[in-house]
Amino acid sequence: MKAFPFRGYRAGNMSLVVLLVLVLFSLAGCSGRACGNVPCFVVVPGGPPPACPPTGVGLPPGGFCVGVFDQNANGVMVPHSQAQVTGNATGSPVNGLTPTGSTTSFNFSGVSKSFGWPQYCQGCEINEFWDGTLTISNDVACSPATQQWGMGITANVTTWPSFTCSTSTGNSAFFLTTALPATFTVQTSGLTAAQGRPIMQTYAGNLARVSTVQASSVSTDGTLATFSFPKAPNGTALPAGHYAYEVANVANGVNSNVAVGFFSIGNVDTTTPSPYGVDAAFFEISQTSCTGTRSNPTCTTTNTNRSIPIVTSSSSGTAVFDGKSVAVGSQPLAVHYYDRTTTTFGRSPATTIITGPTQAIVSNFASNTVSILSVSPQTNPSILATINVGTNPGPIVISGQNKAYVANYGGSSVTEINLGTNTVSRTIDVGAAPAALTMAPGGTALWVGGLNYVSEIDLSSLSVLQTLPSVSGQVTSIGVSAGENAIVYTTISTDHSTFSALQANVATAAASSTGAAPNAAAFTTTKVYQQADVANTAFANPNPGGGAAPGFLASNSALVSENYGNRYCVIGTPTGFKVLDMQSKTDMLDVATSNPVRGIATENGMIYITVPGSNSLYSVPYAPIPDL
Repeated sequence: MKAFPFRGYRAGNMSLVVLLVLVLFSLAGCSGRACGNVPCFVVVPGGPPPACPPTGVGLPPGGFCVGVFDQNANGVMVPHSQAQVTGNATGSPVNGLTPTGSTTSFNFSGVSKSFGWPQYCQGCEINEFWDGTLTISNDVACSPATQQWGMGITANVTTWPSFTCSTSTGNSAFFLTTALPATFTVQTSGLTAAQGRPIMQTYAGNLARVSTVQASSVSTDGTLATFSFPKAPNGTALPAGHYAYEVANVANGVNSNVAVGFFSIGNVDTTTPSPYGVDAAFFEISQTSCTGTRSNPTCTTTNTNRSIPIVTSSSSGTAVFDGKSVAVGSQPLAVHYYDRTTTTFGRSPATTIITGPTQAIVSNFASNTVSILSVSPQTNPSILATINVGTNPGPIVISGQNKAYVANYGGSSVTEINLGTNTVSRTIDVGAAPAALTMAPGGTALWVGGLNYVSEIDLSSLSVLQTLPSVSGQVTSIGVSAGENAIVYTTISTDHSTFSALQANVATAAASSTGAAPNAAAFTTTKVYQQADVANTAFANPNPGGGAAPGFLASNSALVSENYGNRYCVIGTPTGFKVLDMQSKTDMLDVATSNPVRGIATENGMIYITVPGSNSLYSVPYAPIPDL
């Protein structure tokens, strides 16, 4: 048990103490007898849980929240209903501080408990160590059931202790709002209908339980249960969003949790021809409108936050921002935002204030140039500069706000661009066909992948620090995780027959003074995914939009989350995309597309996926990866 920032149900903080529990929850009207042979829905509150702490209650002093969550091996979490938590102050102050508050014990109960919502102990002492005990009826494996936490002077609305209970992992899925299925089949183990059909409870990102539905069928081996697809509390289709679910067996009115999983409901935009590269950014917009006279105005301010992608159109030679396009070079591939600042439009007091990136850089594969763009939701995008680089520029990474690095696929080099002067500052020769770039943690080095190599480049000297041994085939993307001390990279074999995703542990790979590769024993490489027989796919063929770019060249298609310990990675494949859990080395989400993915970006809980072969830009809500 450990205090952690709370953002709805969330992904893995695996340092939490894991407790294995079973849920007690009486599902009124949903026993096998009550529903007969018809799948049973239960109408449940659709709104978010009460604020915790309640509105108007200040911290500190004033207490803290305690929650209980069920968590699967991939870190996906849902509220745990019907868990009872008691707590007692130990009398031992935290760091010698004087305890503040008047309450030294609590026992949670009530409506919030039945929904598994966080509970608030008003007046509970902070600067005090507490013993918390988790109690659940028919609990057969909840050990240890008592944990201690310390509530210090920094206690506030987003830090509080939580019990986390382990469960098995259910399958995940992605659906379009325009094509929701009639049923959803959960794949796990241990399902049974011996004393009542299992139930599935679905939660929205704000912890609201939006539906409970009983299984219509369960396989005899207990690995499959089919449910009517969840609906909103008013009976309508679920809107776009990321949803977690929990499946429980039912016996004598008691629900025993079996598995936690998730599904996402998103959208696809087909208005941009051949969308190739994509980046996304969060824009904060504050708009003040006024009436009356300038000397005596009456003003109203509206604050909105928008996640806005910018996309390159390979076939039309344009970049598209917020529905507005600007001509760039021939066959634009990668695009990246930069220069996040606050800009004011209008005359006070009637102003629009926007905080967000104001520029973007685009690589033009067939023009051997990059384009520097001005971008703002208030204006049309425009060209600020065009810079000559190497042959066939592709992937781009940004270092801070003042340097960009471009991999020149046809020139076997990486170009450094000074974004302050919009000029080329340096170039380094690398191996053949550099097709993948990513920044190393800390921003002092760059990883580049090409034909049969993955190398780390020191940005101070622009020289090779180290090279991974035994890299075989064309590297098509690469991502680095500081939290996992690992690199994820994807390759296609030289005969274009096999696609692979590999994870290399580089924690002990020290750079040598000569720049030579470290001992191969310093690296531990694990193959986390492989797809054979891809030679006849579009992945191995020329790209849509013409030009000489090979089919596997992506603008950016391996991204590692900066949050949750850098645990998750999104990769493009010849036939779709995947979300990989770098900690458990498992496939969390597997989505098929009609053509290869060329670009991936994430921002504010959304993954953006480009598939130029079908003119598709997918928006995939994904709560565990709020920002890459």
